[in-house]
Amino acid sequence: MEGAGLGSRVPIYVEENGYPTGPGRTESMQRSVLETMVSAFDDFRGTYNVSDYRWFDLRDADSSSPNFQQQFGLLHDDYSPKPAFAAYRALVAKLSIRTPPAAPSPSGPDGGGRPSRRPARCRPARRRARREQGRARHRASVNPSRRPRAGRRARPRVCRTRG
Repeated sequence: MEGAGLGSRVPIYVEENGYPTGPGRTESMQRSVLETMVSAFDDFRGTYNVSDYRWFDLRDADSSSPNFQQQFGLLHDDYSPKPAFAAYRALVAKLSIRTPPAAPSPSGPDGGGRPSRRPARCRPARRRARREQGRARHRASVNPSRRPRAGRRARPRVCRTRG
């Protein structure tokens, strides 16, 4: 990663990784390749900061097609499972990192463990105000008689938060 100019903290996502079935490629081969690839991911995820793995594809596009590119799925096109589906499901259950949900904070407006809400930012109102100021400047440059009077500036509306 350093050779590419990326730090070790940049996560790597493995996406659209798969192995098709079809002519010359059996379903048992797909299962074997899947187990090998997912195990390699698990072995190196800490070393190279690999954080996500996605298998391509869940379902075949056309299981009866002689074109293997239509058969990457873990399921047949009628949603019946291939042997690799059960293997992938077992590996996900075994290797997934699950973090428990965070406990609610005891501090809050009602003291009941609910975190306090921060007021919403007024970005849309600020954008509207800037847009109106720009339009006023443009109108003044096109027609000097339409210059805004001194002391009259567009002001953003006050944001109201729900709560």
